[in-house]
Order: sequence, then C-alpha cells, then structure tokens
Amino acid sequence: MSDKRLEIIDIIKREFIGPDPVEGMTQENGEEILTIDPPRMRYSAGILFPKLKGFDIEAPESDEVHSVSPVDIEGGDEISEFIDNIDRISSSKSGKPDPEEDVINLSNSFRQSAISITVKLGCENEKVKVKISAGVYDRISNENTQTGKKEIKYYRRSLKSNVEVPCSKLPKLPGQVEKFDILYDGDPTHLILIVTNRNFDNDIQKGIYTFSLANEKNTSEKDTIKDEDCFFQVELQLFAEKGFLPMPEVKRVNSEDEDYLTNLLLYRNIKTYAIGHGCSVKWDYECNNVYTVCTTFIPHYEVKPIVPNSLNNIDLDMFMMSDFGDKSKTIENLTKLCNDYREWIDKTEKYGLSLSEFNETVNRHITNCRECHRRMEKGLDLLKGDNRVYKAFSYMNRAMLLQQLHYGLPLQKWEELDTGWVLTNPDNKVIQMPNISDRSTWYEYASRIYGKWRPFQIAFILMNLNSMTFTDHPEREIVDLIWFPTGGGKTEAYLGLSAFTVFIRRFKNPDNAGTAILMRYTLRLLTTQQYERASSMICACEMIRREKEQELGNQRYSIGLWVGDNLTPNRMEDAVTAYNAMSRSSKTDNPFILLKCPWCGAQMGAVPYRDKNKRGPRIFGYKKKKDPRQHIVFQCSNIKCDFSADDMTLPLYVVDTDIYENPPTLIIGTVDKFAMLPFKPEARAIFGKQNHKKCTPPELIIQ
Repeated sequence: MSDKRLEIIDIIKREFIGPDPVEGMTQENGEEILTIDPPRMRYSAGILFPKLKGFDIEAPESDEVHSVSPVDIEGGDEISEFIDNIDRISSSKSGKPDPEEDVINLSNSFRQSAISITVKLGCENEKVKVKISAGVYDRISNENTQTGKKEIKYYRRSLKSNVEVPCSKLPKLPGQVEKFDILYDGDPTHLILIVTNRNFDNDIQKGIYTFSLANEKNTSEKDTIKDEDCFFQVELQLFAEKGFLPMPEVKRVNSEDEDYLTNLLLYRNIKTYAIGHGCSVKWDYECNNVYTVCTTFIPHYEVKPIVPNSLNNIDLDMFMMSDFGDKSKTIENLTKLCNDYREWIDKTEKYGLSLSEFNETVNRHITNCRECHRRMEKGLDLLKGDNRVYKAFSYMNRAMLLQQLHYGLPLQKWEELDTGWVLTNPDNKVIQMPNISDRSTWYEYASRIYGKWRPFQIAFILMNLNSMTFTDHPEREIVDLIWFPTGGGKTEAYLGLSAFTVFIRRFKNPDNAGTAILMRYTLRLLTTQQYERASSMICACEMIRREKEQELGNQRYSIGLWVGDNLTPNRMEDAVTAYNAMSRSSKTDNPFILLKCPWCGAQMGAVPYRDKNKRGPRIFGYKKKKDPRQHIVFQCSNIKCDFSADDMTLPLYVVDTDIYENPPTLIIGTVDKFAMLPFKPEARAIFGKQNHKKCTPPELIIQ
C-alpha cells in the first residue's frame, strides 16, 4: 500500500479512535492531555464502556454446559451467520442466558463493553499468546491561577498487558468459559479476558474458540457514564505458535441461490481466519500461514486495479474501424476477437471440469459465455451483410475517437490582458483542435492512450448490434450488465453503443428525431460528471451529422441534463434570472453545470474583469438570446471552436422546459426526475408524444 494511503488511514485512526496528541498538550512521557473535549466526546470508536448492572459473566457450573449439534446451525448464511448461530447456544434450564451469550451481547450492544475474536486453532496442544492494549484517561480538576476558574483535564495512561493461555487452560467442553484477569504492574485493571469453547461434537468443528476482552466495571441505565470508567483505543491481538486454521464454511439451505454459488466458486481460494464481534479483524500471511490476528475498528483493504488484457494479434483501433479506415481489416480483427473468445471459453471449460465441487456453477457460467459469444458472432454477421449497419458502426468509431480526443483536452482559462481576453492552460501550450487523421495534432500523449477499444467494450457493442438495429428483436428483452471496477472502461462501452444507436436510428429514418437514449443515475454528482463526458460524444455525433446531412437528417443531435431544480433551473424564466444574477456578481452560484466546453476545453462561466471597478464579471460559454422570448443557449466563446458560431451552438440542454420543447437525443437524469413522470404531462414529449410531431420512443435505457 502506498505511503499516501497509509497516511490517510493514520489520520482517520487518530481522528476517530485516537490518541491524537496535540503539540504543547502532552505529558512528559508523550501521552496526550485532553482539555477541550472529554475523551468520549473526542473519540467515537474503539471504546469499551462499563456494562449494565446485573449483566454479570460467570463461568457456568458443569451441569449447565450444553453440547450443540451441527443441526442447530442449518440455515446459516456464510461465515457471519455461522457465528450468529453459535451465539444462539441454548439457554440453561433456569432460563438465564448462557455466559457465552452474555459476552457476545456485550460486544454487539450499542455501547459495547467487550470485543471478541472467534478463531480456529490448528493443534490441540496449541498455546495462545494474547496481547492487550488500551488507554485510560484520568480526570484531573485544577484551579487556574490566573482566572481563578476551575479547569478539567484528562491525562491519558497507556495500559499494555500480555496473557498466555496454554492448552491446559483452554475450556474443554462446548459452551464452557475460562476467565483471566488482566493486570497492569500487578494491579487489577477491571479488564478480563474470556475464552469460550465453541466446538461441536463432530471433528470438522474442533478447535473453535472465542477470545473476548470485556470491561468489568458496572453502571446502571440512569447513571451517567464516566470517562474514567471507559477504556479507549482498545486492541486485542492473538498469536498462535502453530498457526490458525481457516474458519469452516457453512452451506446455505437454499442452495439454488446462484449469486451465492458463484461467489463460492470465485472466492474458493480465499479463506477467513478470524471473525470479529463488535469489531473487525485483520491478519497477515507468513509463508501462506496465519500466526497473528488482531482487532481493528477501521478495517481497510487495498483493491488491486483490474487491467484489461491486451490481445497482441488483434488490432481494435478506432480509426481503422471508422469510415476513414479499412472494412476488410475491421472484419478480420473482429473475427479474430470472436475466435479468441471461443478458444478461451473452451480452455476455461476444461479447467472447470477439474473443479468437481463446482461443476454445476461452472457449467452455468460457461453456458452464459457461449451465449455471449453467439451474440457477438451474430453482430459480426450483421456487420458483414448489412452495409447500413456497418456504416453506422464506422461512424460510431469515428465519433468515439473524436470524443476521446476532445474530452481529453485540458481546461483553458480565460485571462484578461492588455490586448484583450486570451485562453491559457496549465502547460502554457498552444492547444489546437485535434484531427483524427493527423496524430501530430493530438494533445500530449493522446496517440498512446486513446483510440483503442478494450476487448470487453467492443464485444459488448457487437453483442447488441442486432437488438439496436431491429425493433422487434427478442434480445431487446435482455438487460446486459457491465461488471467492471471504476476506471475499467464501462462508460466508453455504453457511450459507444449509444453512438451506434443514434446513427442507426437516423439511417432508418432521417426525420426520426426525439429522444433515443435514456441514461439514469442515482447520484447527482455522478450524473453531472457523466453529462460532461457524454456531451463530447454528442458533439462528435453532431459534427458527423452536419457532414452527412443527407444520410442523417437535418435535425441536430443533442443532450439534456434532467435533474432537480436545486442543481439546474426547471423553467427558462429561472434560467434567465440566474444568468442576470451571474452577470452582476461572479460569486453567484452557476446553475448551468458545464464549466468547460466539451469540444475545445475553453472555460465557461463568470470570469471577473482585471479592473475591479468594472461592474460585474464577463460571461463565457453561455448567451442570452431573444427569439421571440428570452432564453439561454450554450455557445463557446473560443472563436477557434466549431461550436462558437451563431448557427452552430453547443447542442446542450439543462433547463426542463427546453428538454420538453426540444427532446434531446440523449437524456441523462436522476431517479427523482423519472419518479415525477406521472405528474408531468409535458414530459411525455420525451417518449415521442408531441402534438406537432411524432417520433419513435427511446430505444436504449442505460442505468
């Protein structure tokens, strides 16, 4: 893990758990002194509170020990449910809860009085070393000699103790408990270590124990909890000389749960070596063995990036697949892609046969893979046999390459000089508009990082060519899920399919405008980010449409952002009012979302004049027009940009009334907007229902 990440984790730990000594407020031994907030106000995790009176933990008599059959744990759900069922060991005949139940309840309660770790020991003769650390804050009241006021300070003391639990001291019978007092410098600390036997009668479950650290101090519900009675920064660490064994897996009763069975297959080599109660647990591998487990209140795990495989013998170049490229080479490379995928499926199937325990799950996934391969080949056949489809596919490749190059341009800020307003950028370089046929015009390292499809992206597009081309195709009922981590390329895959959709729709009917794609997001921040990226793609499609107007019609491609009125104006009157307010002060909120031209990177928004005596800022990228009523349009202020001319404004909408009157080709909206559809009759225009014209409803939904 990188040093920066470790620093962030350390900051979080000091903030929520402590200690976090402030310079000048420490004792001679380096321990912190709290003066402003008491420790329970300063820290919020890693605390053992005193337990309620009457909630005592005593070792049971021999006749109260219960043997639990494995049948009692049926219906468990993975490891956690296994432990939950262990925790529900039968109560004694007297009706009192068993001691092992008590300590788990203390760990899982609101103000927990214990933390617990359940482990499986690998040897009957195992000796477990336990390391315990905690912090205690002593309340000291003094009178300030200068002000005469009473001051309260909390001085931290560090408690550290080691306990050895030899095999002879481990409880022998199921449910039996052994207690160990925790001493510090020979004095009692009110901390106790409790070891509970969790073993069943069958050999599989042998060696399972729960180690609990509990605060023995008592309080009542009405009493105010004192900081001095709490233990802070609590940590429990176990060390086994011969190592810990993985915890047993518990099969679900509902074995038909496909997700559960898939996870068993995917994570068959990942083992759980400890389970925390009221805390999490961490461990490290030493030569593929685990010797130490430790509690943690801020669990963390570094997820390694997933890097898509590069196929050396296959060229997935966007320019080569565009209308400027070579159709025969495109078909050749896509054929290789399909063949390679089939070979991979065959190889994976052979390996899967060796996993006899998972054969049914393996066969299910192989069947799904073969279905995906079949759809890819059907899409390839369509490209070979339908010139209209191939042309839309090639335009899509050109649009996606243009989208990458233009979206990758840096932000260029407007700066007022003596000669006028000029654009500047962090690299102080002259930014030229990229020409896809001339790589020397591509910004910086674009030629190295742009212009190539990842295999799964083009495969996803191939799979859906038929369903996007034919309105009655049965595969329109399929919901395809792109399962990839952030940064893996999901957006590029569905933007590519979106570009194909808008082109093939116009090839079938050049006059078929209206909304073709609905994109729905749950988070508004993510929605606006995706709007910026999709805007570059729509601008690229619009540039191609203007060039190919005879094929693609004379109605422009556009994109709309459909979100709540606290982000963008719902009415054009509100948009004009907001624009006027921005013209008076650059500190006014900008409701027009885009702060950068999606085509050239020029700054958009209010920029103050160098002369502070001038009234208001200058507005770039947005213009107020009147034809016949006042409205706001997006128009780049960079004269070198293709979307700076009066007849070539940016095809962007963020105002609801604009979206209803001129339904954009692609609409990105949030869940709350879609929920309002029944209450907004004018929104039916999005679905092709307008009085003066009729369009096909949306054909692609991306969620």
